[in-house]
Formats: sequence, structure tokens, C-alpha cells
Amino acid sequence: MSERKAGGLFPLPLTPLEYYYVCDNQSDYPTAFPAELHFSGRLDRDGFERALAEALAGHPMLTARVESLTGGLPAWIEGDGCPPPVDWGGPDEPIRHGDGPAIDLRAAAGLRVWVRQSDDATRLFLHFHHACCDGWASLQFIEDLLVAYHRQIEGPRCGVTLRPLDPAGLRNRGRLEVQPGWWAQFRDLWVAARLWSELAFREPVLLAAGRPVLAETDPPLLDFQTVNVSGELTARLRAVAAAAGGTLHEVLLADLFHSVEQWNLRHGSDDARPIRINVPITIRDRDDRLLPAANRLTFAFLSRRGRHLADPERLREGIGCEMRAIRQRRLGLYFVGGLGTFCRVPGLIPWFLRRRHSFATAVFSFGGRVLARSKLPRAGRRLVAGNVVLERITGVPPIRPLTRAAIGVGIYDGQMTINVRCDPRHFSRGDTLAFARLYEQRLAFTAGMGR
Repeated sequence: MSERKAGGLFPLPLTPLEYYYVCDNQSDYPTAFPAELHFSGRLDRDGFERALAEALAGHPMLTARVESLTGGLPAWIEGDGCPPPVDWGGPDEPIRHGDGPAIDLRAAAGLRVWVRQSDDATRLFLHFHHACCDGWASLQFIEDLLVAYHRQIEGPRCGVTLRPLDPAGLRNRGRLEVQPGWWAQFRDLWVAARLWSELAFREPVLLAAGRPVLAETDPPLLDFQTVNVSGELTARLRAVAAAAGGTLHEVLLADLFHSVEQWNLRHGSDDARPIRINVPITIRDRDDRLLPAANRLTFAFLSRRGRHLADPERLREGIGCEMRAIRQRRLGLYFVGGLGTFCRVPGLIPWFLRRRHSFATAVFSFGGRVLARSKLPRAGRRLVAGNVVLERITGVPPIRPLTRAAIGVGIYDGQMTINVRCDPRHFSRGDTLAFARLYEQRLAFTAGMGR
């Protein structure tokens, strides 16, 4: 039987990907990502804080800290059992933290929480460290938080219960499928070496910088811009994908390549290097169905040069073939497998990450239909949690030096949102919004709704 308590679980050695995120964490480029929820109605303060504590009890990685154990090896240790303090404020109060945007897991847990409320609306801002949680897991935690809040307001007989979780499964969160036999191991070594050679020695084109604005030296915490895509455009994009025998994810990726190319041409960049998009890929399987929040991600890297973008249909077809190969042959495992090899050489990963080197032009994460399977009641297609209705949910992946843009796309209430975070050292908030709108315009063109 599964349960939601984590007794006797810690200490837990860091997985290679968790170690990567801990090492790559920088004050200006934190390995953290935001999620933002907008509600109609006001959260009950006491009920929300009780719900937060209840939800976190099943997700021990979100309250754990990192500490060096005997031999200097970092590991997760159990937190103090207390949920993070919730920063409550009015609607116009900025989202700020005294320690800045980076979370030091040696000093604090990997979750921060803000609530901003007016008389009839609420904004919930969550800040996750990527070492303890990936995007898929953040949605799992968010649903648990909303269910716990619903129960606080409506009572335990409301008919909605928290999902079963098995914290003991976190001991195996870093497992990878390894095929037996010397030939399979030789092939895996060869493919991993090719991937990491590409990342280490062949830099992609950078997204052309916008217009720096000196007045924006202190932008909002993990600031990102959102563009709402109409339900009609979303439906037409699905139709384009279906007509080609592909997926919406592939259409979105193809149009992102076009948008990067168009942005760079408009901003005077004639760099001939390829555009490379980093695509996070979950490596969860059936054995992870009871796994609490953790990072079970890897990355796939898709590269295209300008000549590959001339025929949109061939581009989408090529991306579709590549993504199917990545999923079916589990090619994303070679990235985390390579990290595991590098972890055996002390100091190699920190040295590698300190180099002034770009792995990707941009990061693209597609969340699909967000919270689509939630058991919470609904008002139309929107989730109801106690006395509030979830109107919108957005979020975006982190950026790192020289990877100047991160794009997160999700669908909620039948409407797609494009969320973009650009490097504030090189882009104003207006630049970021302009790139998001350029991407939306490209999608409209593909759907036959734009010029």
C-alpha cells in the first residue's frame, strides 16, 4: 500500500541531473522556474496555508535541502518539516525575495510561494528549483495543492481525495534503462559521445539581442510574458497537425524555428550557425505513477540551418520523424547518461558549466492540456477549488547564459498560452513580448489565419 509519508527516506544521493542543476545555479541565471495561477475569488489564508502543508507532506523533495556528507558528496537531507513561508500581499505588490531569484538548496528548500490578492481575484506565484522538481511534477504538486485547498474549504466529505503517493520510490528516481550486452553498451557509449561532442564543440546561433533598457536593471522575479492564443487558432493548429499525420508539438516546434530565424533577420544577425532548440523530455514510465515531485527529465536537441526552413511541410515532417525516434529509441537518455559518466570525474561538470558556451539557442517546453485529468469539480472547463475558480495557469522553463529564450506552451480551458522568458540582460520586457507575438503570428500564418 502506498502512503504519503517519507519517514526514513533521507539522506538521498543527488542524481546526475540534480547535480547538474545544483552546479549550474547562478545568481543571474538561476536553475529555477516559475508557475503562475490566476483565480477568480480570494483564497482563504488559513485554509491555503493548511493545504500547502498537507500537499507538501507527500512531496518531500520540495522541502529537502542539499548537504555534503562524508567524503564531500552532496546529498538530499530531510528538511525541517515546515512549509515555506507564504508571502501575502495586495495585487500591486511586486514579487521579490531577499535572496534574489536563485535558491541556495544548502540554505533553503526548493519552493517559494507568493499570493497577491484584490477584492475578487488572486494571483498565486510558485518558484521551483529545478533540481527537486521538473515541469510535469510541478503540475502534479499544483493539483495536489488545489485538491487539499478544496478539502479545507468544502470539508473531507466533498468527494475529492489526494492521490496516493509512494515517497520510497524516490530512491529509484535516477534509474535509466540499460540494455544488456557489450554491443549495446558500445553503441550507447558511441551515441552519447557524439551527442556531447556536438554540445561541447559546436555552438548554435544566439537569439539576437533586443534593446537593453537601463531602467529595467531590477526586473520582476523570473519575469516572463504571456500571449493568449484563441481557441479557434488552437483548433486550426491541431487540424494542421492531424492533416499531416503529426502532432501539435511538432507544429509548434517547426514554427519556433521559423520565428527565431525571422527575429534574427529583423535584428541584423547574419550568423550562419544552426538554430538549436533544447526540448525537455520526460523519462517517466509506469513505475513512476506513484512518484512524488522529482526531476525525471532529460533533453533532446533539435538543430536546423536556414536552408532547412525553406519548406515548412518538410520541416514539420522532419521534426516529426526525429521526435518519434527520440521517443521510441529513448535517445534522450544519452544526455543524462553522459552526465552520469562525467560525475565520476571530480570537478568536471562544474568546470564544463562555467565555460562561456551555449548549448542551445532556446528552450521549448510543451505541457499539452494542463490539469486535464484533475478530479476537481469544474465551472465549464475551468477547475473549481473551494471558493475560487482557476482562470489561467502559466509557466516557463529557466534560461542559462547564452541560451537567451525559454518558451513554455500549455493549453487550459481550451485556450493555448505562449509564455516567453528572455534574458533580461539583453531583452527588455517589450522585446520579450514582441518575440512572443512574433511566434503567435507565425502560428497564425501556419493555420491560415494570418499574413
